[in-house]
Amino acid sequence: MSRPLVRLLVLAVAVLGWTATPTPGDSTRPDAAGLADTVGGRYIVRLTDGAARTRLLAEVLGPPLTLEARHERVVRGLRSIHDAAYADAADALADARSVGAVREIDRLWIVNAVVAELDPAAVAALEADPAVAEVVSDRRLTPGASATDRAGTGKSAESVAPSEEIALLNIPPVWDEGVTGKGAIVANTDTGVNGEDTTFGDRWHGHVAGSDASWYAPIALTVFPEDDGSIGGFGHGTATMALMTGGEASYGVAFDATWIAGDVFEGNEGFVSNALRILQWLADPDGDPSTRSDVPDVVSNSYGLEDLDETMRIRCDPIFNDAIDVLEAAGAIVIWSAGNVGQTGVTSPANRADSPVNAFAVGGVDLQGNPVPSSGRGPSRCGGSHAVKPEVVAPGQSVLTRNRFNQFARLTGTSFATPLVGGVLALMRSKNPTITPEAAKTILLETARDLGPGGNDNETGFGLVDAAAALARVQRPSAPLARLVGYRLPDAPGGLGGAALSQSLILRPGATHSLRPLLSNHGPAIGVTQARLSSPTAGVTVTRSTIPLEVAGTGTFFGPASEDAFGITLDPSVQPGSRIVLDLSIQGEPIGPFRMILPAGEPVVGDFATHDRGQARLTVTNFGSLGYYTGLHQGGFFLEGDGFRFPPSSPNWLFHAGFMAGTAADRLSDAIPYGEDTQTASDWIPLWGFPIAADEAAGGQRISTAYDDRKAPDPVGLKVVQESFAFDGDPFVLIRYLVTNSGGRSIGGLRLGLFADWDLPSDGRPGETAGWDPERRLGFVAGTGGEQPALGVVLLDNVSLGQVTYRVLERDEIVASPKGNPIGPGALAPAEAPPAFGGEFSDAEKWDALTSGQTKTSVTQPQDLWQVIGVGPVTIAAGATDTMAVALVAGESLGALQTAADAAREAYFLRVLGTQPPPPPEPPAALALLQNFPNPFRAGDSTTIRFDVPEAADTSGRSLDLAVYDVTGRRVATLRSGGAAEGEQAVSWDGRDEAGRTVPAGVYVVRLVVGGQERSIRALVLP
Repeated sequence: MSRPLVRLLVLAVAVLGWTATPTPGDSTRPDAAGLADTVGGRYIVRLTDGAARTRLLAEVLGPPLTLEARHERVVRGLRSIHDAAYADAADALADARSVGAVREIDRLWIVNAVVAELDPAAVAALEADPAVAEVVSDRRLTPGASATDRAGTGKSAESVAPSEEIALLNIPPVWDEGVTGKGAIVANTDTGVNGEDTTFGDRWHGHVAGSDASWYAPIALTVFPEDDGSIGGFGHGTATMALMTGGEASYGVAFDATWIAGDVFEGNEGFVSNALRILQWLADPDGDPSTRSDVPDVVSNSYGLEDLDETMRIRCDPIFNDAIDVLEAAGAIVIWSAGNVGQTGVTSPANRADSPVNAFAVGGVDLQGNPVPSSGRGPSRCGGSHAVKPEVVAPGQSVLTRNRFNQFARLTGTSFATPLVGGVLALMRSKNPTITPEAAKTILLETARDLGPGGNDNETGFGLVDAAAALARVQRPSAPLARLVGYRLPDAPGGLGGAALSQSLILRPGATHSLRPLLSNHGPAIGVTQARLSSPTAGVTVTRSTIPLEVAGTGTFFGPASEDAFGITLDPSVQPGSRIVLDLSIQGEPIGPFRMILPAGEPVVGDFATHDRGQARLTVTNFGSLGYYTGLHQGGFFLEGDGFRFPPSSPNWLFHAGFMAGTAADRLSDAIPYGEDTQTASDWIPLWGFPIAADEAAGGQRISTAYDDRKAPDPVGLKVVQESFAFDGDPFVLIRYLVTNSGGRSIGGLRLGLFADWDLPSDGRPGETAGWDPERRLGFVAGTGGEQPALGVVLLDNVSLGQVTYRVLERDEIVASPKGNPIGPGALAPAEAPPAFGGEFSDAEKWDALTSGQTKTSVTQPQDLWQVIGVGPVTIAAGATDTMAVALVAGESLGALQTAADAAREAYFLRVLGTQPPPPPEPPAALALLQNFPNPFRAGDSTTIRFDVPEAADTSGRSLDLAVYDVTGRRVATLRSGGAAEGEQAVSWDGRDEAGRTVPAGVYVVRLVVGGQERSIRALVLP
């Protein structure tokens, strides 16, 4: 069925400006506008810290600490403060969690908060708790308008001289002095970045320092930088990054700097909390407070919040203030665009006004120095003593930059003025890495060229940034000072690295690697030195530890004196994803030591593979999804899998299937994104070092992969190895899930299951019926046309029927149900794109289905149906593994499907497990209709009706009819009608008639007729 759903690992849809209320005036503004609504039920819970954070930051900024010392004290101190505050709030959160009123999503030490989904009662209870400072809504961020003049210019990198914007900022004299950004790291938080851009892709820091500390996409969870260009299609994040570090003495300011980036958005939305998560990551990208070579020198942000007050001016919104203060205390220089709403004001947080430097607003001017009409203007409504805004201006009209299509483009907005200023700040840090954020910004203010009537004003602030004047105020360090940029692979092509993940710095277990250190010299010239590499990490052996380094002049890169390289070997026992520590010391000059942290193994991107063996085709992924649908990309449909095809030349019959595991409705990890009010396709994420792989095993074709649930809002703590098998000539595919408890405590009450959405027919208007064969643990669907096969899912594990769940779900019923939906606007109907028109397939509904036993096992009225089959509850000890195995089967008829199910079970036990399968169940000896359970039951609920059909010598033409009648003999509902398959079977009845109406209370007769034999029972429906 053609449904918009969500693709994992390829998404980065962003906004340029966000607002909580409509803004009057021009609607086509790059940095601003669009309408952002409050996310119903989702909040940022700020915790009480007794002013400990304020004291810590004051202590860090007071004495003359090095930036390295500042960073370590800030990160360690704030993490400790947050842990203590979280412990104080633990009882309140636990009380709310115990009644299902709260679901934690994330913890943010950078602002001492918890991000959570809360019901109204929980909000009130937490606000009254002394451990909670405040509870604020976590707003959804929606796209604003795109930039103007975004067509490609057709110019190549070689044909571009220093741009007019570069000249206006007086940057070429700085380049002439040899200050080009060497050793500096720049960052942006935006829509992503095209990591393959030919003018700056090779400067991605991941090429020399690894992906983990160089790119962070908390929603899409990609591992290589990308920009899908959702805003106008041009690639806003690519354009802003290019202006900081693109080209070579052409259009980008600090073109020898490396860059890292954070991608805030997916599927045309993001949350404020996502931006805070990225700012937290930027404060310590490698997760080690003792290292600072990973921390960016400059963080450029080209977006803002625009909530208007009663005077139609932009309010003061403090949501980002604490994060800005922490980042700058940790050493990064943070700047923000002033926005594009003109006289309406400067967007928040750039309108913060309690200091001239702690929320640095950048406005835009044209090449004549005139303010761009849309550029945000002061005064700020924040009420501080520095209300004049912006602080400085830079070119912001038809700025030459790059789009995501690897082309030059001219773009307008303060979005593009801001990174130009960020590039100048990177030049300052490159010249002297010890300059503090406060000092660097103050120099920019004091050296800006005044453009207004005189002095600081609300159109151009202190004036146009003058790079040459600013850099003249920055002195080179007088003592030796070098930075470790990273380690290059010997075969890395050109520049710092190669513009592909495969050419990035990756340390693979079981392999030997040659590494060439790359350093930058910021102080006096460095003579002959030697570098020594060591590692305290178990399983890591440095096979060549010492190499000579070349002489380095001031302001240059330097490395090995010849083609020498360090040698390092990782034992095969080193776990993918574990942390590898590399320590570099320098002998001969007082510089260093330097430490770098890298995860072991290769980061794995979301991937797909299709079984092409046997009579069936099935697409599998490495993030828990199966089938045709893979996701939503920029609001469009990308149905990339082959789905499930039987025979192979047929249309696809399986729209989507997904693995699910959990212990409660608020602790459920799944790959079922149907309409969730979340931002991801799957709670599962591919594991480091386990790319999807196909090989021969068990006498057939095997596709293996692995993932875990750390992407889930509340992870269970599971690692899943998924193996699927296809065999020549067989109409089924086996799937085995090896589920490991990766935590330190036992997991009890765990349910494992598979969701499946078959579509019969395949024309986008599914109308199938469904049933259940309990003997075979086979849930099946069938179409109404003669050309459609019978399809199903078989639970292969040898467990008692009491541990098995099988549930048929009616899509229309889920759409209509509000159960588990978020409070307020924004909930999506299952498998539907906005605008919303109903409920979502909530985790509460998923959990109900996974724990329902066999209460609704059949539907006879053709419609769009879903299936959930599962097993549980099970307990898995810490470090232990349990298994769930299923088969997706097909047949030309129900009888052929049952034969395929039996063959799949035999193949699983004999070929995969190497053991004899349990004996097949004996067919029933006689026709039987067992009493329904529960009985009595209420209309609208479900009761299960089990029946036995015996084997017959000639089953051709033998029909089955199972129906409900009222006491007058009127047929009320048909439960099963058609061919009679032998075996133990079950259906469910929800107390509704053929028209879907609940029946009146009373006694009803359930009658089964097979081949002329009849059985009946009585069912009591309660009012």
